Amino acid sequence: IVSRPFPTHVKTLRNQKVRYISCGDEYSTFLTHDGGVFTTGLGSFGQLGHGTYGNEVLPRKVLELMGTTVSQIACGKRHTMTFLPSRNKIYGFGLGGCGQLASGKDYNKSSLPQACTGPWFSNDYEDSQLTIKRIFAGGDHCLVSLSHGIETDDYRVFSNDRQIWSLTKELSENCAKCEAMVPVDLDIMTAIEVIFK
Repeated sequence: IVSRPFPTHVKTLRNQKVRYISCGDEYSTFLTHDGGVFTTGLGSFGQLGHGTYGNEVLPRKVLELMGTTVSQIACGKRHTMTFLPSRNKIYGFGLGGCGQLASGKDYNKSSLPQACTGPWFSNDYEDSQLTIKRIFAGGDHCLVSLSHGIETDDYRVFSNDRQIWSLTKELSENCAKCEAMVPVDLDIMTAIEVIFK
């Protein structure tokens, strides 16, 4: 294993059409266009989801999620969360000693995806119109954003509001139109500040 001080092409994912990446503490997950999940890196807490507690040097597909379509992934410190929209369920794997897998069971850790419990699929819940909007994972916790009738986020779909801001031709042209000693439009100023910070 070699550390690299610059971006390097991950050749094993070349034909997978990766649409979204999430990183945890010393491991990474990749969501493909067809809803597959690949993981690589440190696996000693089961956070890679392969049924083992070993490390993976190359990205490997999470076989337990095959046959389903995953639309969201989120990595915490040592746990991974995935959302399967067809089932309206969240599956988690990895370290769970603080309840971050939300499994409702006393898992210290799990190396295979386990269904998370929550009010979003309970018949007893007072408002059955709630749907999962977005999942989040942090250090030793997870969070689910619920909504009324708002479409669930799909990380595989390109969305301008989730992209890294960059200097576009249109923004360059708008900057060139700015005159000296005249106040600059606030939207242009904000965009320039964000891009060059």
